[in-house]
Amino acid sequence: MVASPHPALKGIAALVAQGLSNKQIAAKLVVSERTAESHILNITFFMLAYALTWIPVALVLVATQLGVLPANSPVVSITSRLISFGPAIAALIATAAVSGRAGVGQLLRRLVQWRVEVH
Repeated sequence: MVASPHPALKGIAALVAQGLSNKQIAAKLVVSERTAESHILNITFFMLAYALTWIPVALVLVATQLGVLPANSPVVSITSRLISFGPAIAALIATAAVSGRAGVGQLLRRLVQWRVEVH
């Protein structure tokens, strides 16, 4: 399963990738600059969650390929089971570290609003 952000956020990510400033993105979307900043922050947390999730997965895969970790190891089994929850867990940890309890509550509300799609 792979989660992806709401399609609207993908469009904003494309504008960021074009090198537009927050002010330019806000003008294109006809929203306030603060709203554009909020959307960009959402995308940043989503990408950070993926990065934090895949680091341990990559380490387990490399350790298995090098023979350091047997393929039937409980670590491999647990990693494969938790991978679908990894982005959510990583996003909660990153948000808690940056914004504290209030930030975690805000993230949870945003996750409900995003209607994250699972493929």
